[in-house]
Amino acid sequence: MTQSASSPYPIRPIEENELDGFLNVDEHAFNTSPWSDDDRRVGIDRFEFDRTLAAFDGTSPVGVTMCYSFQLSVPGQEVLPAAGVTFVAVLPTHRRRGVLSSMMRRQLADVRDGGEPLAILWASESVIYSRYGYGRASWYLSFTLRRGEGKLAMTVPSGSGLRLRLAEPEAARPELAKVYDTVLPSRAGFFGRIAGFFQLLAVLPRRLFGG
Repeated sequence: MTQSASSPYPIRPIEENELDGFLNVDEHAFNTSPWSDDDRRVGIDRFEFDRTLAAFDGTSPVGVTMCYSFQLSVPGQEVLPAAGVTFVAVLPTHRRRGVLSSMMRRQLADVRDGGEPLAILWASESVIYSRYGYGRASWYLSFTLRRGEGKLAMTVPSGSGLRLRLAEPEAARPELAKVYDTVLPSRAGFFGRIAGFFQLLAVLPRRLFGG
């Protein structure tokens, strides 16, 4: 069990039977509803308990964080292992006590010791993470296409060579994965999407990969 000199709260990975307490910290910090049965069923399949960290006050977690194991595309069409940081939260009753700093230091040390050259996240509060060595890797970009403004690429077949159909999400996911995997090496910042990613993204968009 690890305890920082600057924090009286021991830090360690959680066991599966401590999941409710872990999620409770996240729900309080982000003001979200408890996980539904569907959320839990899909989310637990991807949960990496050995990569969780929780700071404990007695037997209760008061701060939490976790990493997902990813492969990230970087400039030069290379794909490297990366730690996807998520579930970063501290209970309001235990803020300003060094809990977050202790967890971040422990987590980054674990990432380094595990041989991952990158730790990455989508920051809900970006001003926090520069204190721990994180910096902006990309800007967020969104598009709005109104009716009549969009068109198919010039390379797409037209006329009788084009066939459109409505597809259920389950049927379309394998094809979406093929497109994504083809594009992945050439787009720096894309991360390799594990089996079941598209289903997980639909159910747990923020909890997948954000702090």
